[in-house]
Amino acid sequence: MSMWGRRILYLTGLLGCVVFYGFYREWFSWLLLLTVLGLPVLSVVLSLPAMLTAKVYLRCPEQVQLHTPLRTALQVESIFPAPRVKSRVRFHNLLSGDRYVGLPGERVPTDKCGRMDISWDKIYIYDYLGLFRRKVREGYGCQVDVLPKPVKAQLPTTQSDGLVHAWRPKPGGGFAENREVRLYRPGDNLRHIHWKLTAKTGKLMYGEPIEPVQQGYLLTVCLCGNLEDKLGRLLYFSQTLLSQGIPHKIHCRTGERPVEFSVENPKDLRGGFSRILQAKPAQTEEEISAAGALWHHHVGSSLGGAGDEA
Repeated sequence: MSMWGRRILYLTGLLGCVVFYGFYREWFSWLLLLTVLGLPVLSVVLSLPAMLTAKVYLRCPEQVQLHTPLRTALQVESIFPAPRVKSRVRFHNLLSGDRYVGLPGERVPTDKCGRMDISWDKIYIYDYLGLFRRKVREGYGCQVDVLPKPVKAQLPTTQSDGLVHAWRPKPGGGFAENREVRLYRPGDNLRHIHWKLTAKTGKLMYGEPIEPVQQGYLLTVCLCGNLEDKLGRLLYFSQTLLSQGIPHKIHCRTGERPVEFSVENPKDLRGGFSRILQAKPAQTEEEISAAGALWHHHVGSSLGGAGDEA
């Protein structure tokens, strides 16, 4: 019931007490009238500490997939009995730019990808009888990443053979199948001295453990056009590379600064996509340089258009 409905209900009860007192002038009718008259004052006095100290939060999950039902929940925290709270909420998709106003608990539209910024529009805290209210100027909102659903598409064959284009000393040394032989330097581990070559050359030779540096896998995308389809394919391609144990980089062209990140595990992928979902879309499709990449795949326009490029 609204505040005005509660007020009308209270005034109706008060009018009934007045009529009752007019026809029955005994102590009971007089006491009843005084009690009903004092209820609003008593309610305000008892409610005021909670109305002044209560904190209002919006609760929502961190991530949901496209077209997945999403609802926010209103939470009131107070050391006193929680008062009644009524509010409106603003929803803003940072990627698509869509905005609308709704109520906590309503289903949030998730038909477009993007970072959903959910903040308060109006918050009112009522006294325990619901006859008076106080407007709260500040509340605690939340943010939700609406992730695309992976869209299966053909990814060009990826092979690790030949992609090792650099070697580096293995951190901490230890066992390694490959070693780089060089002159011994003070501080080197004596266990890795190459004694046979030392005997042949007459110089102290050292076999330094080395490991391959596998780089060159690059996925690129321009943040424009059908974003749900593009980002869905980008997510699928990245997950496919991860399932093959292939670390890679993602370069996303946006309307402002490009978003670049490395992906070595699912956590990196979630964090990188979170950055993409709050970026500003680009106006048109633009070429993205793949300089230095030994393998490059560009997620182009939608499947109904030009398709992907490799």
